[in-house]
Amino acid sequence: MSKSFQLFSLFIFSVSIAFSQPKMEISNNAQKDWGKVQQKDGPLTTQFKIYNKGNQLLKIYAVKPGCGCTTAPLDKTDIKPGEFATMNVVLQIKKDEGKITKFITVTCNDPILDKKDIELKARIIVPFSFFPAKNMMFGNISTKKENVGKIVLTNNLEMEVRILSVATFPNYVKVNLKAGDKLKPGQDFPLTCSFKNSKLEGKFEGKLTLHTSHPDMPIIDIPLLGMVDPGK
Repeated sequence: MSKSFQLFSLFIFSVSIAFSQPKMEISNNAQKDWGKVQQKDGPLTTQFKIYNKGNQLLKIYAVKPGCGCTTAPLDKTDIKPGEFATMNVVLQIKKDEGKITKFITVTCNDPILDKKDIELKARIIVPFSFFPAKNMMFGNISTKKENVGKIVLTNNLEMEVRILSVATFPNYVKVNLKAGDKLKPGQDFPLTCSFKNSKLEGKFEGKLTLHTSHPDMPIIDIPLLGMVDPGK
């Protein structure tokens, strides 16, 4: 066998190997954006198809969601040329707020694209949000002067919300919000609680309870926390 023929045969073999391979392709450009949703709309669901656009068997080695809030089972992991596998995605959002982005990583035997991230996006709208946190912190509490705690309560809705009732525990805590007050759409309301009590000691734990006209969050409980400093 001549050397040129051997080289030609090697070239043909290499070309054959190059063109005989699996090729992974994921539907919807491997993306899903649910846009604006509410926590009550969850869990969010969608479906992706993983196609084998090559001419050899495509093997899916792993499907790994980026967090425990996402499941993404496949109906099969061996995909013949021209066929596809179906991935049914379920995303839990009951603990999420604002913009979220989650990923699902798919690994396979495609020699060119052996790993691909599927991107999941949504904007979770909650009726009310709290800054910097839902707890109202008083820090070191004085027994000699008035103590003031502040947070910002935001109405994230496109509708006005009415405060139906306001209750504090202990009942000597005063609040700058009363029954009948209204929170306008998008309004940031500086919520303030204050009190003075010369008999306090140790850890202070209270609660502010608001009843609202919104059916998705009819009750808002805000813990009031602090530590009494007898020297203040």
